[in-house]
Amino acid sequence: MKGGTLDSKEIITFDQGMMDPVDCHQWGFTAAKYEAKKSASNSTFHATSKSEKEGTMVWQGKITGEEIEGTVVWSKAGQDPIQYTYKGKEAAPEK
Repeated sequence: MKGGTLDSKEIITFDQGMMDPVDCHQWGFTAAKYEAKKSASNSTFHATSKSEKEGTMVWQGKITGEEIEGTVVWSKAGQDPIQYTYKGKEAAPEK
């Protein structure tokens, strides 16, 4: 969401220490290593995904059970950073 309005949908995958914002591939963003901290009730993570032409996206989030929420800041040369928030649920893996 951007400014409280649903802006787009995103699929985020976590696999082998990498976080991948799948729908952002169209802008050249790729999977990135993530750092995570686990507590008794949730896990938090941080990752920076980069695109040669579109800048960087800094992802921060919290996973509680099957739910995820957090923020993304998209920074690109020549423009002000854009901040998004997101919420979602774990999806069944595609077969």
